[in-house]
Amino acid sequence: MAIEIRNRPEFARDELKELPITEPATSAEESRTLAAEVAYQKGNLIGGNDRNNGPLLPADYTDAAKAAAERRIIIAGYRLAAMLSALQQ
Repeated sequence: MAIEIRNRPEFARDELKELPITEPATSAEESRTLAAEVAYQKGNLIGGNDRNNGPLLPADYTDAAKAAAERRIIIAGYRLAAMLSALQQ
C-alpha cells in the first residue's frame, strides 16, 4: 500500500509545494493547521459524550482526513530521506 500511495502522480516530488520546508517547528505548524482545518472541520466538528450514539461525521470526512494524512506521510518520508542523506555526506 505504501508504494501505491508513493507512486501517485499527486505525490511526485515536484507536486509537493511544502517539501522545501525543513524546520521541524514549521512542519509541526503545518500539521496543526491541517488538523484544525480537516480533522476538526475549522472548529465546526460536532462532538458528543455518548460513545454509542454520537453525532455523525460529515459524509466526506473520512475521505478528506485520509487524503490529508496520506499527503503528510509522504511529505514526512521525503523530508526524512533528505535529512538522512544530509547526514551521510
